[in-house]
Amino acid sequence: MEATRIRAHEPVWMGRSDCCACPVRTRALFAHVPDAALKSNGYTIDLLRVRTGGTLYEEGATGDYVYALRSGFVKLMQQSGNGNARIVRLLHAGESAGLELLADGRYRHTAVVLRDIDVCRVPLRMLRTLREAHREVCDEVLRRLQKSVDTADYGITHLSTGTAQARMARLLLGLARGKQTDERDWLMREDIAALLGLTLETVSRTVSEFKRQGLIVEHERYFEIDRDGLERVASN
Repeated sequence: MEATRIRAHEPVWMGRSDCCACPVRTRALFAHVPDAALKSNGYTIDLLRVRTGGTLYEEGATGDYVYALRSGFVKLMQQSGNGNARIVRLLHAGESAGLELLADGRYRHTAVVLRDIDVCRVPLRMLRTLREAHREVCDEVLRRLQKSVDTADYGITHLSTGTAQARMARLLLGLARGKQTDERDWLMREDIAALLGLTLETVSRTVSEFKRQGLIVEHERYFEIDRDGLERVASN
């Protein structure tokens, strides 16, 4: 049973990726690279499918690939000083993981699949080659790295400070589109705890409190929210 579970989480090769026909091309890492450059650079990109619970790479490991997410949902985790794993970023289609390899060849996080993904495995050498030949790739890499810094700043400022109620309210407001969260962004209680730096018990208690106060209605994979009410809680 254990061996079957592990095999189910291993990446499945889906063929060679065609960047020019990518369904998220306008949001992808090579969005502004000419088609001719993508077709003639001499490298191949593998398209992989990884099921929920699978791992793309581990924190501290050396690597030769950057990953470009075509579909699904990924969490980036990092070990804190006390040995607990914290979620530092959530990735959606069009976003990239592992760009930190350009600095010293090591991954800074553990990338775990929250929702089945299709992901392009981009050779680091290809990324370096295109970066040198096309200024737009360099600009895009810098933009994405800055976005990572901005996300980390937001997490420190809004999701790691204040009461448990305020942190939870800010998270729900950030995940919501209008008056409900997106089913594709559904997080288990354990993941919410790892993202907010709270215990599982505190998260469960806070959700129950929000329900009693009428701030949220929990469905199978999404929340309906009272945006005004949560905004008042988030400001505390």
